[in-house]
Amino acid sequence: MKWLLEVDLYKTEKFYTKDIEICDCLYCRNFIEASKHFNPAIIEVFTGLGINLSKPSHLSEFGEQEDGLRLILGELSSKWEISRRRILC
Repeated sequence: MKWLLEVDLYKTEKFYTKDIEICDCLYCRNFIEASKHFNPAIIEVFTGLGINLSKPSHLSEFGEQEDGLRLILGELSSKWEISRRRILC
């Protein structure tokens, strides 16, 4: 089943114009730097939602995994809602 995601770019962009205090912890600095190197398709999705990757709301790191990668939980803000209308095709 496909649903329509209705993004309110005006409200999202207005949120990011606020003077948001950016955390200076290692996790946030690392995420901001790493986000500059995301796959362009990923960046396009975030940009399409009006999300500013350089202004994360909150990040937490869960330590190194067995494969050497690190699991990070992040929050980024966007104003949207799932439409009650279904996409039929």
